[in-house]
Amino acid sequence: MSEIPAAQQPEFISALDAYENRGADKKTRQTCINMIRLGMEINLICEALEVDEDYVKNVITDLDQNTY
Repeated sequence: MSEIPAAQQPEFISALDAYENRGADKKTRQTCINMIRLGMEINLICEALEVDEDYVKNVITDLDQNTY
């Protein structure tokens, strides 16, 4: 961080946070897919991944339509 000019540090941190969040989102989605394929119930997936029911249902729809 010390190599990055002070004026650009907030932008750099913001970009890094966005990149990390994108990775976390992909991991959550893949874990959700794996849990669905294992036949786990929606409410268990929601609780384990800390997502809402609509999120899981959207992933199921994507799987059914092969758009994942």
